[in-house]
Order: sequence, then C-alpha cells, then structure tokens
Amino acid sequence: VAALLRLRDKSLSNFADYIGVSRQQIANKKKKDTFAVDEFIKLADFTDTTLCFIDNKSGDILMKFDKKEDLSNNHTK
Repeated sequence: VAALLRLRDKSLSNFADYIGVSRQQIANKKKKDTFAVDEFIKLADFTDTTLCFIDNKSGDILMKFDKKEDLSNNHTK
C-alpha cells in the first residue's frame, strides 16, 4: 500500500481523506496488514490503477476489479 502510494506521489493521509477515515485508521491497517478487498479497490481508484488477477503462465487478465464492481458477483473480463 505504502509503496504504491509513494509511486503515485500520494500519502497515507491523502488516501485516508479519500476514503473518509482517519490517517491513524489507515496506519493501523497497514501495520496489522488488515486491508479489505474493497479498500484495495478504492486504493486502485485513488491511484488511477487497476486491481486485477493475472495468469502467470499466459499473462491473461483473469479478473479485474473497479470501484463500481459488485464484489459478490465477480466476472472474468
């Protein structure tokens, strides 16, 4: 999380503001490694990236998640 934020020239505080929580809550999640999938999707949106699963052998994108994605009904793209 921190590395991606650094690559995108953003901070934990910026991300906390973006998702409407305190910086301390994000710092605790980082320290305890307790981010939820929906928070990773928000992180991807915040950093203008895409959260996805890529097949290591073929390089095909198996699943892509975006902010509008319903996590209970994922589809391969």
